[in-house]
Order: sequence, then structure tokens, then C-alpha cells
Amino acid sequence: MRTWSQWTGVRPGAVQGDLVLHCGESTTGFHLTTLVAVDVATSWTELQAIWGMHYHRVAQGVRYLGARFPFPLREWHSACYECFVKREMLA
Repeated sequence: MRTWSQWTGVRPGAVQGDLVLHCGESTTGFHLTTLVAVDVATSWTELQAIWGMHYHRVAQGVRYLGARFPFPLREWHSACYECFVKREMLA
């Protein structure tokens, strides 16, 4: 995760993403989540609903988001799911 001052001069395709859980007051059980992706250079934002938080579903959500951006995804930055999302997306 970078601060905004560290993004100076970045080209389109550098995306910050995160999951939003729709779980109410408890994180127990199975929830709908929203994968949020924002291109840092352009502020282009895409959202993808995901049923749960399983690795394969989140990785597929990143691929769906990537197909909808008007430019190729070059980098994925996230506070959560960094390891497997990055590996899946850039493979």
C-alpha cells in the first residue's frame, strides 16, 4: 500500500484494490463482498460483486475487473489478498 505522494507520475494501469464485506455487525458466516478497484493515475473505478471471499472467486473478480478497464492492468496494490491476487492477476 502506497500513500498518495508515492504515486506521482504513475501511468494508467496501476490499481489499488480492496474487498468490502457486506456482513452487518458480524463477520461470522458467508457474505457477499464487493471488490473495489481504482486506477491511481486516472481515478477510473470498477466494482465487482463476489459471493464470499474464496481465493478463486476473488482472483476471477480481478480478471473481470481487468477486462473492463480501458487500459491494461499493470500493477495491483492491496492491503488484503495481496499475495494470491497479485499472483493470479499478473500470471
